[in-house]
Amino acid sequence: MHLKPTLITAGIALVSAFSAFAEVGGGYAGNGLTGEYFANASLSGSPAFTRRELRLDFDWGTVLPVGGSNDPRYQAVPTDNFSARYTGKIIAAFSETYTFKLVANDGARLFIRPEGGSSWTTLIDQWTASGTYTATSALVKGTRYEIKVEYRELTGAAALRLLWSSPSTAEEVIEPTMNHGFNVNF
Repeated sequence: MHLKPTLITAGIALVSAFSAFAEVGGGYAGNGLTGEYFANASLSGSPAFTRRELRLDFDWGTVLPVGGSNDPRYQAVPTDNFSARYTGKIIAAFSETYTFKLVANDGARLFIRPEGGSSWTTLIDQWTASGTYTATSALVKGTRYEIKVEYRELTGAAALRLLWSSPSTAEEVIEPTMNHGFNVNF
């Protein structure tokens, strides 16, 4: 009989720890972004490969394969002179102004629009420069917004990060939203 209270207590502690970790400003809907990778620096032609990305938090350096695999499709994209386009949807947890932070080496652009909207709003357009750039956008809690990030790598180190913050959200890499829960059978 002593085993049951121990399991329940451990389960409550785990749920409490997990809930504290899960409190964020929202995140990507649909398990992240679709990443299209091009074997050129201009997003031209068909992508060499497409895959699901959970977050934009890359530091490829100067030698890591962009695809992170020895699969021949990923080998088609060089470590220099490549580009990528990431598309997906975000959902804000709060109705407030969010600050988007884009860190890119060599160039990047960030666009947003309400889901189903007809035109994109350009938040950041630094296609020809490396650096850290910020822009703000007022978001409404629970509303889906389409997001698009375009990235290009010319030479040298390759890196890309997309973060956000708001009055209620400490700066964080945007992660997928998910329903958290446990299904425990004793």
